[in-house]
Amino acid sequence: MDNFIKDIKENKFRNIYYFYGNERYLIDFYLKQAENTALPNKIEGINYSILNYQEMGIGQIISEANTIPFMGDRKLLIVKNAELLSKEKQLSPGEYKNAEEYIKNPNPSCILVFLGENELKNLAKNKLALTLKNSSQGRLIESKKLKGTDLKRWIQGFLDENKVKIYPEAMDILLMVGEKGLYNLHNELEKLILYSMGEIITDELVKDLVTLTPEGKIFELTDAVINKQGIKALELIDEYFAAREQPIVLRSMLISSFRRMIIIKNALQEGYMKPVYREYLDTGSDFLIDKTVRQVKNISLQELLKIYDELYNLEFTSRNSKQEQSVLVKDFIIRTVF
Repeated sequence: MDNFIKDIKENKFRNIYYFYGNERYLIDFYLKQAENTALPNKIEGINYSILNYQEMGIGQIISEANTIPFMGDRKLLIVKNAELLSKEKQLSPGEYKNAEEYIKNPNPSCILVFLGENELKNLAKNKLALTLKNSSQGRLIESKKLKGTDLKRWIQGFLDENKVKIYPEAMDILLMVGEKGLYNLHNELEKLILYSMGEIITDELVKDLVTLTPEGKIFELTDAVINKQGIKALELIDEYFAAREQPIVLRSMLISSFRRMIIIKNALQEGYMKPVYREYLDTGSDFLIDKTVRQVKNISLQELLKIYDELYNLEFTSRNSKQEQSVLVKDFIIRTVF
């Protein structure tokens, strides 16, 4: 994505871009900037068109790309739902040759943008992708979900632009939201900026306004368990089941959370550093690791192991009991916290 941002700033565009990846917000955001830079006075239908790959096919798209601009120096074509690279084997020999030749010799007055798949596998064996990657007039660009430091930097940058400050705990909650994607996070930030009156976003404001994912609620619940906040833990259980979340998912996330705490607590006692946590936990999320490190500071390994045993008792009982699931979870909280 950095190369595309550089192209926008310099107003020097390649002739073919193929975007893929699971963070569509970044693609849409920078593509809008590119549109405004390349064609500041664009009018759809005049040197600017949005096409649908699934309706037209590669041959018709290339024919459109090869036409000259109307009373201008360049034209911009955006192709939605493009699955050219992942389905290259489904192209006829003629379609494949047409696509390959255009990638090697694109129309110099056309910027052709493909909005491709969420994921592309085996790129090293994908001939069209390699042709595009090695082309001096093309770019193959992946847009990944932001995590850890990159996500925190993005949030801070957005708030700085709006001249709003944020408390550290509030940032932690937003990092949980952001790891699911920037579209939802952007909407939550807009709401928080409005309600903060342009001053400071507190953790209380975030908890009141932001819709937490189940993973985010689990952090709240495990915090309450560790800090012996029994009433709060029971209230969170009521909220969880009121939202019609599945009991088996709740138990699974609790077991996963306390397993992670035990691993990190043990690693801390042994003097290991963060790279070892990533290896043991199979995660690249700095936020997840840092949050867990903070969680386990004030609880012993023995206490964590005891809670873990109670969770396995809960799992066994839940699978073999006809009693209400919420009651069983509350019994676990009472035994563990009070």
